[in-house]
Amino acid sequence: MKSIQQQLLVWLLGGILLATGLAGLAIYQTASSEANELFDYQLQQTAFSLPAHPDEAIDYPNEAFEEDIIIQVWNPQERLVYTSNRVFSPPLFKQQGFQTVNIFDEQWRIYTENRRMNIIQIAQPLSVRKNLATNLAMRSLVPLFLLIPIMLILASTIVRYNLRPLQTMTHHLRQRSAVDLQALPEKGLPTELATITHALNDLLARLDKAQSAQRAFVADAAHELRSPLTALKLQLQLAERAKTDSQRTHAVTKLGERLERAIHLTTQLLTLARQEASNSAAVHQPLVLNDLIHHAVADYQILAQNHHIKLVIDMPQTDITLSGNADSLAILLKNLLENALHYTPANGQISLQVSQQQGQTSLYVTDTGIGIAAEERQRVFDRFYRIQDNSVMGTGLGLSIVQQIAEQHGAIVQLNDNPAGNGLQVSVVFGKKIIK
Repeated sequence: MKSIQQQLLVWLLGGILLATGLAGLAIYQTASSEANELFDYQLQQTAFSLPAHPDEAIDYPNEAFEEDIIIQVWNPQERLVYTSNRVFSPPLFKQQGFQTVNIFDEQWRIYTENRRMNIIQIAQPLSVRKNLATNLAMRSLVPLFLLIPIMLILASTIVRYNLRPLQTMTHHLRQRSAVDLQALPEKGLPTELATITHALNDLLARLDKAQSAQRAFVADAAHELRSPLTALKLQLQLAERAKTDSQRTHAVTKLGERLERAIHLTTQLLTLARQEASNSAAVHQPLVLNDLIHHAVADYQILAQNHHIKLVIDMPQTDITLSGNADSLAILLKNLLENALHYTPANGQISLQVSQQQGQTSLYVTDTGIGIAAEERQRVFDRFYRIQDNSVMGTGLGLSIVQQIAEQHGAIVQLNDNPAGNGLQVSVVFGKKIIK
């Protein structure tokens, strides 16, 4: 696992060493250039300091000139009349001024000048200049190298100090229990860490909300399952105590109805749980709403005929395409049709209508059933809530599932009276997901 602190220290140390190396190279180049200029000036001044007609009989003391400089004088006949070093005797170079030549297996800097028919030549090895430049550079770099451990200690201290709030937050999180989802303190934190802490607090708040909803769902589900299971047990006891065939047949019939209600409730609970689990993971793809409606109506057509209820579809001839999850929208249609079938009496009618206006697609499911009172229309979206004075078998989860699927698709669910008379009209308005 990579450590931010270690990476910062490694990069800082690398940057310091690289900067020191580049500084040393720049100092060496500068020192070398200045040394060359200085030595060239020295060679030229040495030539100027010589007499106009040096005599080879004159004995110049060695301390009069630098030991690393060789001075030579030739007469007009190009005969050497004077040299300051009788061991090394560079050849004559007639080119005037400065030049760099290769003699004695190394490079030399030569300055040649004609003065009153004589030729004066001053020579110096370049190794002397390089050594001097290196010494100057090293002397300049010594303070920088001495500062490296100090800078490393300072950088390490600064990094540790600035990362201390992160370590403190990590320690607090490790000490927390799995159910402690309280927000972390954000006061006094650096900007970068405050941003992360704010996002983490937002995540903790959403987790707390999700856990609260899950606990409420489990509690409500346990409460709702207890009633049909208790009814099943009582109905089974009645069937066991039946003395006549008619009583036993009636008890078994009621037992089947109770069992069917328990199965329906369990199915609805599983559907709701799956929808909550896939709330953010559902994949939305382009789909044709006409096809979904036709399939849903075909599934419930026989059930509607058995209850003497007419199913009517009113849609445009052109395909209506929107972006959504086909499985979720099929569940939405299924629950709307089931609710309408349960609450619509015989010889009633259920119509499915689709319209498009101003970039919005609206789905209307209208029935001629008992309807929902205006004061209860907001509460029927709560889980397990059933309208008052209702004798129709149900679980109180259908509209809750419908609303959750609608929210996943950016749609709005509204309940209104049937415009044509008695009954209820459920509208689902899709907005931003429409594909033009």
